[in-house]
Amino acid sequence: MNYVGWLFVLAAYIAVIGIYISFRQMLNVVSSKIQNGEQVDQSGFQKEMGHFFLRVALIETIPIIFIVAGFIQMESVASGSGIYDIILQLGLVLIILFFGIINLFRLRGQIISLPGIDQMSRSFVNTLVFIGLGLITAIPIISIVALSLLTA
Repeated sequence: MNYVGWLFVLAAYIAVIGIYISFRQMLNVVSSKIQNGEQVDQSGFQKEMGHFFLRVALIETIPIIFIVAGFIQMESVASGSGIYDIILQLGLVLIILFFGIINLFRLRGQIISLPGIDQMSRSFVNTLVFIGLGLITAIPIISIVALSLLTA
């Protein structure tokens, strides 16, 4: 059994779920400001963004440790890897990745559809969503590459 591959799956799961929860909390603050009639822009939102990036850095420490441990142990386990194990692990990482992406854009749709949102706030929300998209997809992409290396 290929236990190294499961380190990459676990890293992707922790990263996507943790960053999604943190991102949802930040967008809840944006949503409440929009519902109160405030304009949301970068200058008025730097404190919340700083807290968000700090939470993301803390959330990503455990997945990075799992990824480093997986790469360290990859060489000793690569010869005994079954292709079906790796396909299952790749499938799970892809499911986790698509879960994060779909829910991210679902949150975006909820915020954009709020009544009374102006164009500047809408473009700021879109910018936040694409920042979140980059953060959510980073660890799963690394996991996909690592699992692909196990097949070689």
